[in-house]
Amino acid sequence: MDIRFHTALMIGATGMLRAALDAVATRSERVLAVSRHAGLSLRHRPVSPGDGMAPIVPLDLDWQQPDSFMTGIEAAIEGARLDLVVIWMHGSGQEALRRLLRQLAGRPDCLVVHVLSSAAGDAAAFRAALSREAGGPVLCRYRTVKLGAIMNGLSFDRWLTHEEISRGVIRAILTAEDVVVGSVPAGR
Repeated sequence: MDIRFHTALMIGATGMLRAALDAVATRSERVLAVSRHAGLSLRHRPVSPGDGMAPIVPLDLDWQQPDSFMTGIEAAIEGARLDLVVIWMHGSGQEALRRLLRQLAGRPDCLVVHVLSSAAGDAAAFRAALSREAGGPVLCRYRTVKLGAIMNGLSFDRWLTHEEISRGVIRAILTAEDVVVGSVPAGR
């Protein structure tokens, strides 16, 4: 299946989600990569004409500064047909995350894939919070990728690799369904 996106916004995807960022670039016309040091993280990314990858525009924005973060996002997506957003934000960016999700909730043509750590709450709680924050119907397609760990029977074996996490994000994008990567303890 060859899913194409006009504009993809990838937040927190220059490190652990780098493989997902590159995969999205092969399916997009334009990709916006947001992190505190996106320009530095992407400066050595080889791009050659005809490689099938969209240009990745680095946006150096810090979600710990919600006003400037949102101003930068709004300027970057103004007039764009934003149809994919991947979000991997740590707990330090909760205010920026709430404001971003509030804005995205009203976009019916947008798939929002929210990556949640193993310590984050249940995906259903995030979906319910989105409805409350939006103050109305949620029109975007909101999906989650819940990260777990690799288990050996009932015992912890190891954390997920970046590649495993990126594959889970790509699966969520291609299927537009919630995804759990690895094993997650009951109640999480």
